Amino acid sequence: MRVPLFLVALTLLVTAFPAHAANEFDLSVSPRFFAPYSTISLTPESTQIPLELARITTTVGGKEVAITTGTEPISVTLGGVGEATPISVAATINGATYTKKIVLTPQDVSLVVEPSTTVHPLYLGTGSITSESRIRLIALADFRTTGGKRIDPTTLSYQWKVGDQNLMAESGIGRSALSVTAPVRYRDAIVSVTIVTPDQSLVGGAQLAIAPAVPLLRIYKNDPLLGPDFNTALFGTVAMTDSEETFRVVPYFFPSIPTIAWVVNSVASGGEKDLTVRPTGNGAGSATIGVTATHSATIQSASQNLPVTFGAAKPLGIFGL
Repeated sequence: MRVPLFLVALTLLVTAFPAHAANEFDLSVSPRFFAPYSTISLTPESTQIPLELARITTTVGGKEVAITTGTEPISVTLGGVGEATPISVAATINGATYTKKIVLTPQDVSLVVEPSTTVHPLYLGTGSITSESRIRLIALADFRTTGGKRIDPTTLSYQWKVGDQNLMAESGIGRSALSVTAPVRYRDAIVSVTIVTPDQSLVGGAQLAIAPAVPLLRIYKNDPLLGPDFNTALFGTVAMTDSEETFRVVPYFFPSIPTIAWVVNSVASGGEKDLTVRPTGNGAGSATIGVTATHSATIQSASQNLPVTFGAAKPLGIFGL
């Protein structure tokens, strides 16, 4: 009776560790989109063999770079654009060795974001993304073959996604730009693009998080001869030195031009972008200028108050014109 038991045990051992089973284990690559010269992480995964018992040997370009155990992540540094990196990972368990080979060829993809939000005409930067504003994203793809030949970006296929939603109508060959509406605040969205060559031999991509910011206001002096001084936003208390002063409000990062409302000492004083104030009488005084911008369609607003002093003798009022 002992011989059959031994034979059964031997049969189970061979079944658990097959010598030539297909796809004994896979390699999970992180991040999903890898850039040239970046360091990626490879993680062995399997439902067929007990990798937790394995000795893992990793070879890159024929050179052994790491010996790890089990499902421990493996770090590998890739080459430049279009430079193929052959990777071989061998898992040894109880004398049996299982090998997985992959070749990773990084491609360079950058996402440029162009928010369509309000700024002043001489603003040197780009607008910020705010709730429900329009955004244009442009994928700049630098794809090259292993021989170094650059592939025309207009021949590539672009697959756009927002979260888990495939944007089929906006995707296709040469569709390197995407226009979308930003999510509402506190509901960030991930926009990604996967790019493949016509023969599907090379793949690359990129992704970014769309996180809406808060619109804001800034007040500037508007000189009658020099125009608005956009280099110096006004904060704190402003001392008027002339007989009158004109202030310009700029609403930043609204989806479109908001409604403006000025007040002087809580009295409504117009809805234009400029407010001119003049002291009356001969004495000194102070007042508070306030302005609010409201974007009704997206229920967003911003406001700023600006204390102003004037004159030299006794307090007097000022009027917004």
